[in-house]
Amino acid sequence: MKSSYGYLFEIESKTRKQANVLLENLYGANSSIILSSQYKNKLSNKSLENMYFHELVSFLKMVPVLKESFGESYIKDLMQLIPIRNKIAHCNFINDKEFALLSRTYYLYENKFK
Repeated sequence: MKSSYGYLFEIESKTRKQANVLLENLYGANSSIILSSQYKNKLSNKSLENMYFHELVSFLKMVPVLKESFGESYIKDLMQLIPIRNKIAHCNFINDKEFALLSRTYYLYENKFK
């Protein structure tokens, strides 16, 4: 369980950080204001830090520059992690198959975002 939480924490925090960097490089310090006016939905009004994991994944799919930068396969892997993330966050055990998916995702992308 401890390693599961660690993998999940790394994946989630690095994804948020990289998304923030990409948006600030593209839009500057006012990226959140620009995105909220561009997309006009509840999701774009939230900061990346305040999004739930499933919202973060939806946001990556919604914003073209993020979707392109992260790639379809990474976003698909994140979508598969949503129920696993919820189990871990609520202190429920995950099975071997779920742990394998989580660890595979972690090791596959661990060096992609630094």
